[in-house]
Amino acid sequence: MKIANVSRHYIQNLEQPHTNGQHWLISITTHKDQPVKPAQQYSQIYHFVFNDVNEPGPTSITETQAQEIAEIIKQAVVQKVDILLVHCDMGICRSGAVIEAALLNQNITYYSEISNKRQPNTLVFNLVRKALGYNYSWE
Repeated sequence: MKIANVSRHYIQNLEQPHTNGQHWLISITTHKDQPVKPAQQYSQIYHFVFNDVNEPGPTSITETQAQEIAEIIKQAVVQKVDILLVHCDMGICRSGAVIEAALLNQNITYYSEISNKRQPNTLVFNLVRKALGYNYSWE
């Protein structure tokens, strides 16, 4: 399975990757944003709401959300999804953190043709990484 982090703009305005197979989308927005309306169809769309903050708090990612994201990643591998796109506003921090955690799985490859650069949010990375069962940490 390939995985890529992209921006809100990419999802709203551009075509999905030119490959056959299933394309899933994990959409991450803030508490102030409306859910994204993708320009293209995806086999599955999952929506999460949390802000780009590095400390736990009322608007940060929760352990439950991290576990749900981890389960989506695991299911995408099992179901042999072709591409899993993860977007946040700019496609860099929150989505980048999910990508970094997912790439610890050797069955997942980075889809560099469409991905943004990454500056992973450490809280998101550590919670998703733990939910995926990996011990590596930036702490």
